Amino acid sequence: MNDKAIVLTSFGTTLTDERKRTLKHMQNLTQKAYPDWDVYIAFTSRIVIDRISKQEGEKFYSERAMFYHLASEGYREVAYQPLHIIPGAEYSKVMQLVHKWKADLVFRRLVIGRPLLYFIGQGDERPDDYQLLLDTLKDAIPSAPQEGLLLLAHGTNHPAQAVYSALQLKANQLGYDNVWIGTLEGFPEWREAAKQMRFAGIRKIHVKPLFFHAGEHVSVDIFSKEEESVAQKLSEYGFIVEEDWQSLGQIEDILKLYMQHLDDAISERYRGRSHGRPAIPSII
Repeated sequence: MNDKAIVLTSFGTTLTDERKRTLKHMQNLTQKAYPDWDVYIAFTSRIVIDRISKQEGEKFYSERAMFYHLASEGYREVAYQPLHIIPGAEYSKVMQLVHKWKADLVFRRLVIGRPLLYFIGQGDERPDDYQLLLDTLKDAIPSAPQEGLLLLAHGTNHPAQAVYSALQLKANQLGYDNVWIGTLEGFPEWREAAKQMRFAGIRKIHVKPLFFHAGEHVSVDIFSKEEESVAQKLSEYGFIVEEDWQSLGQIEDILKLYMQHLDDAISERYRGRSHGRPAIPSII
């Protein structure tokens, strides 16, 4: 048995086919890239874990239970790679556990990768995750006049909600003038994004979920025929709506970004301070 393990963590989804298209596929890609490591999946949603267990009989570990499993199996090196979009509440849960288990010295080595959006090109030494995401999605941006792309995220009350505003600013800076960012539950709220699109003369909105999984939020809150769904409301507001159901986890180039984040973590590429910055004095 290998003594090294990689754990891919996501919120999770109860949709079996979506798990196969995203998580299982990502697990296979990771196993192929790291044949000397065992690759596991963990979910941060206990509700999702419970529903899958009851409906399908398949067992998934939570991010917390996975640490105990890895320790009991005798793994010595562990790399966690979150499949979250932002460094929000779900990512923070994993980070807190990483710090705890590091302090307990159970593993010889324990590292964690960054979510999809983290670095923003600081100091010309760290990558610009925001630009990389937008450039990867450029084929989804309509070229016809009076058409725009609405990237629709979940949203959060975590301070990391600022990531979405930063992504909007980055889109503007890069000249993606017909791209707007909106959230279901946070800021910028999708209705405000729609208002800005109307001011810009947009008549047709291409709606793309900024979710790793196309789960119930996508099928119910965004694209369902229920009158309160985003798609129905946009139609009610007079927009033509083009639905793009492809989740981020179904896009090969997005998975490559996550793979790069994992490689950065395992190689500890960005562990220290930027070059040219003075050392921090050892003052208590």
